[in-house]
Amino acid sequence: GGDEFVIAVPNMHDKSDVDVLCHRIIDAFARPFEIHGMRINTSISLGAAITRRGRSFDVDELIDSADRALRECKAQCRGAARVQEIS
Repeated sequence: GGDEFVIAVPNMHDKSDVDVLCHRIIDAFARPFEIHGMRINTSISLGAAITRRGRSFDVDELIDSADRALRECKAQCRGAARVQEIS
């Protein structure tokens, strides 16, 4: 959709590292900003997917898993992140 984007981070296989990155991104978007004198407040929800180290994967599988995680997050906990581990 028009309000979605992908960030690909190679060699990040630890779920806790991905959680930290997701929350840093959420925090960055949560800060108000100003455009033409108007204060703008935003929030985002994130879906992420990771694989085990050394596991081969299909890019579409990774994106589909992240998209499922995003849908779950939006349904249950807007303004947060959900990480899907592909085994």
